Amino acid sequence: MSERKRLDLSWTVGHHTKQENAPEKWIPAQVPGAVQLDWARSENKAPHWYAENFRDYDWCEDAFWTYQTTLPQLELSENQRAFWVCGGVDYQFEILVGGEIVHQQEGMFAPVEIELSPEHSGQELLVRIFPTPKLVPEPRSRYQASHSVKPAVSYGWDWHPRLIPLGIWDETFVEIRPASFIQRAEVFQNLNDDFSRAALRLEIETSQVLDTLIRWRVLGDNDRVVHEQTADASQAVLHCEIENPKLWWPHDQGEPHLYRSEVELIENNRVLDSHSQKFGIKRVRLVMHEGAWDWPN
Repeated sequence: MSERKRLDLSWTVGHHTKQENAPEKWIPAQVPGAVQLDWARSENKAPHWYAENFRDYDWCEDAFWTYQTTLPQLELSENQRAFWVCGGVDYQFEILVGGEIVHQQEGMFAPVEIELSPEHSGQELLVRIFPTPKLVPEPRSRYQASHSVKPAVSYGWDWHPRLIPLGIWDETFVEIRPASFIQRAEVFQNLNDDFSRAALRLEIETSQVLDTLIRWRVLGDNDRVVHEQTADASQAVLHCEIENPKLWWPHDQGEPHLYRSEVELIENNRVLDSHSQKFGIKRVRLVMHEGAWDWPN
């Protein structure tokens, strides 16, 4: 079992007009969530989805919003490390710890990890979110979403009101980890032409290798082990093949069968960290009708 420990955080949020300012008023924040929902709960606003209530939120897109939390006491042994972990923030933001900017980012889908030390215990952590990205200030239209990865539909459509979310939209917490831990373990697969054999490739990144081992198991139906191997943790890539694999199909064309990859980081027969991932063995190709690329010429 992994030696990781998660510590939850309590959040407040507030808005302000200039980047360097602090909110004049802090309200309870629900994380994961969106600033518009927090503001609506605090101000007892009518449901945003009814009639034209969405117009009450127009100003939210042009404000700065800052989330605030207090970091817990971090009592770490020499074999432990602490991280602030966030799955995603929408959209452009910066992170401040103890008043210092430690991270800046634009984009809502890249997770963030910031290493903490015992000196950060009890310090204030801020997530400062910038106003909604807009290609041009005016006119207000979905064209403003161009050059960002925010969905244009939230900028307004003929069937959708303009309501552009901002906020911490994914899980956020402090995590205590062993000094040696799995940073990434991802499975890639490739089927041969007659689907009789699947070549699997496991790519691994660890914080440090030292005298640690990687144990990789692939499980099929009823947790039956179809592959198992152990290797030195310094090996960044492991390979295996599965004969006559059960394929993943869309639900209306067959069974969406899934395998499970389990990776363990081991030191002196003790599991320091683990990672589990479900995956389907499949091949997807775009097959065009003859001449389709030439349409409409």
